[in-house]
Formats: sequence, structure tokens, C-alpha cells
Amino acid sequence: MIVELGHLALMLALGVALAQALLPAWGAHTGQLALARFARPAAHAQFGLLLLAYAALTWAFVDNDFSVALAARHSNSSLPAMYRVTAVWGNHEGSILLWALILAGWTSAVARFSRTLETAMVARVVAVMGFLSVGFLLFTLAVSNPFERMLPAAADGRDLNPLLQDPGMVIHPPLLYMGYVGL
Repeated sequence: MIVELGHLALMLALGVALAQALLPAWGAHTGQLALARFARPAAHAQFGLLLLAYAALTWAFVDNDFSVALAARHSNSSLPAMYRVTAVWGNHEGSILLWALILAGWTSAVARFSRTLETAMVARVVAVMGFLSVGFLLFTLAVSNPFERMLPAAADGRDLNPLLQDPGMVIHPPLLYMGYVGL
């Protein structure tokens, strides 16, 4: 049930990102401040939804839910909890979801800390960031869905690549992505 909730949150995040990309930009272009003001709440909503989706995927790894194909391919029950958490981003699908989450986090931060800027300017900036999110979320849902189920569930997972079982994996990808996406 938690995995389905995460998948639903991911789909809703795509809808919010699409609205975030279109409505504020249109509002800024036409001078409709009500639409332009939609940028901030949309950015926060998208971040919240992606945080929920990422937490649901992380839960699947930590809880050894091997009906999630991604967890079955990149984790196993004997893996220490720290590496089960890092296994979430130790693969293509989870890494793209982490990237989208960090992008939404930066977008939410821009929306939060840009109170002194004109509404139209914030609307345009957040709309562009929303457009980028639409691309990542469409790609994630269409091609790299991290919530894909495997039925029947595997008895145990295959394991995380031994090269990724390193304490550096705990901090390296999130910090690297914070820099890449923030730039």
C-alpha cells in the first residue's frame, strides 16, 4: 500500500509540475497576478509529493519489500540498513527520482526565499523549473518507473553492487546532486 501511495504521489507531482510550468508563466505573461502567484504553492506541493514518493520507495528498500522490482534487483535482506537506504539511489531509477526530488527541493527553496522579488519574475523562474521537472517526471514515469511491481515477489533481493557498498555512497550522490541541480 505504501508503494502505491508513493507511485500516486509521483503521478500527482507530475500534474502539479505541469500546472507549475504553465499557469504562472501564463499569468506573468498576461499580467494575471492570481495565476502568477500560483508558482509558490505549486513548488511547495510538488516538493511535498516527491518527498512522499521518495520516502515510500525508501520504505520499500528498508522494509525488504521485494515485490518492488527495484528493491529486488538492488538490495537484499542481509544488507545493513544504511546500505539499503543508499541502494535507493544506487541505481538508475532511484537516482533519477533523487534528482527530481532535489530539483523540487531547490524550486521550493527559490519560491520560499524570493519574497523580495517581483511576483512576475518569481512566476517565470519557478515555471521554468517546473518545466524541467515535467521532463524528469515524464521520463521517470514512462521509462524508469521505480515503483514497478514484480509478481510474484522475490524471496530475497540480488544485492547492491559491492562497489557501492561504501560509506562514501551515503553522502556522495546526494551532495553531488545538490550541486549539479543547484547550479
